[in-house]
Amino acid sequence: MSVVLRKLLDEAAQLRGVWAAGLVHGDRTVDTSMGHAPHDLTNISSVWRYLADTAEVSTHHRMPPQEMRWIFENVLVYCLRRSDGKMLALIIGRSTGDGFDSAAAERLFEEFKNTRDA
Repeated sequence: MSVVLRKLLDEAAQLRGVWAAGLVHGDRTVDTSMGHAPHDLTNISSVWRYLADTAEVSTHHRMPPQEMRWIFENVLVYCLRRSDGKMLALIIGRSTGDGFDSAAAERLFEEFKNTRDA
């Protein structure tokens, strides 16, 4: 992984309220940076791959996603997929004390979208 992507991934994981940040590469390899998760997220790599599969299926059905968001009982999941197939994803706690900084997350997603890495 490039230094630029590693920096973005680590910054994303350190955002207030983020439990984990993941990067799925075009070859389906995964990098994860743990944030402030209150639970053990041992199997988080498989979650990133399932999100990438969802994006791929959507593309196959002529609904190519760039941004995807899911709301669950305890977490929010935000993803951004670039045209080169790389996807940045965040798992965010929904409890009121987490204080997620959505503006900072949007800035990181925008930087990811515009970054061309090796």
